[in-house]
Amino acid sequence: MNKFSSIKQNFERSLERLKELPQKKDIDPVILRDASIARFSIAIDIAWKCVKAHLSDHYGVECSAPKPCLREAFKVGLITYDDLWMHIIDKRNEIVHRYDEDLADEIYQMLPQVIEKLEELRSAINSEEN
Repeated sequence: MNKFSSIKQNFERSLERLKELPQKKDIDPVILRDASIARFSIAIDIAWKCVKAHLSDHYGVECSAPKPCLREAFKVGLITYDDLWMHIIDKRNEIVHRYDEDLADEIYQMLPQVIEKLEELRSAINSEEN
């Protein structure tokens, strides 16, 4: 298995793990929120690294940080431009550097949109892989 395949597999697994938490009804709501945010952070971190590897392998594009990688992904048509992508990266960066209840609630409320964007990314990568 090459590096990209490994990262892609981890990205897909992290997305599935993120998606499963909202289905859990037997977990304390605060614990559910906090666990979801931890999975959100992991999924976003792996997602941009997957974009980075995909851009390098398929387009010869090198990038070294989340926002530049997403901008390059927009440029090559891998994903459509949406300010939400940059907002997601900003929120991921905020939550790993400071924990705040209001920020946690904001991110938790965003999760359906985040999952939708990550699903779109997965679909785009998979369609280019085939």
